[in-house]
Amino acid sequence: MKATPIPERSRNLVIARDKSKCVRCAGPCIPGEWHHRRSRSIRDAETHLPSNGILLCPECHRWVHAHPFEARSTGYIVSRYASPASEGVVHALYGPVFLDNEGGYTQMEESA
Repeated sequence: MKATPIPERSRNLVIARDKSKCVRCAGPCIPGEWHHRRSRSIRDAETHLPSNGILLCPECHRWVHAHPFEARSTGYIVSRYASPASEGVVHALYGPVFLDNEGGYTQMEESA
């Protein structure tokens, strides 16, 4: 099955939210470096939503795929059975957040 392109609206929302910076290291990021937090092989209504997309520089993108357990602990990878919007991510610019599907985020509450 052929992969579907990321809709322009989702791509633009993620680029704006992440300020064209890598979510992991905050370095400059090419806008095309979209990483699907939940595998893009899971094709459903959430595949290309902003909560499932983050920008990663090429080096961090390789790191995420080479270190899936560590990447999962920071939310860069999400279980195939989870909704990306319900899984937090450690964002280099915003700290621990939940990503929404309108290109925004909500701070995660700190544990006591």
